[in-house]
Amino acid sequence: MCGSDFDRISDIEIDNNNNIYIIGSTSSNSNIATIGAFQENLNGGGDYFISKFTSNGAIVWSTY
Repeated sequence: MCGSDFDRISDIEIDNNNNIYIIGSTSSNSNIATIGAFQENLNGGGDYFISKFTSNGAIVWSTY
């Protein structure tokens, strides 16, 4: 996953099932949120995001 503008990872966590959670900030207005996400669109000049990946690196969901 790579946004269309500036993205910065703030933290990475792994749960008991080895899913990976990435939290950060972004100015990207595309390539961040997955379809059906809680917030699908950038809300201004900068926003935060959280993304969930499987242990194999496949994206499960991502939202602003």
